[in-house]
Amino acid sequence: MSVFTRSLPAAYRVLGDAATYTPAGGGAGLAVRVIFDAQGGAGGFDDLLQVDGPTIRVQAADVSGTVDANSTFAIGANTWRARERAVPLFDAAELVVPVARV
Repeated sequence: MSVFTRSLPAAYRVLGDAATYTPAGGGAGLAVRVIFDAQGGAGGFDDLLQVDGPTIRVQAADVSGTVDANSTFAIGANTWRARERAVPLFDAAELVVPVARV
């Protein structure tokens, strides 16, 4: 486990927003913390991931390791749908999810 991975929970507590995650297949919503990026663009420190719209970052452990297309995140009064399956970042402890407003 890297230093980055160990510091993720603290980073999400400070930088993250409260959200409710609902898997694509349905089921009970799960309270998670996410980092929402309305501009999209590059992802990760090395900018290897380019995204053309808003994204949500979430800790993989909070969503059973992945987020599939059509899963949703409710943040405040807005609901966002995953446009495609999440992409793991770094050591797969964090996921980036391209989203569209519902």
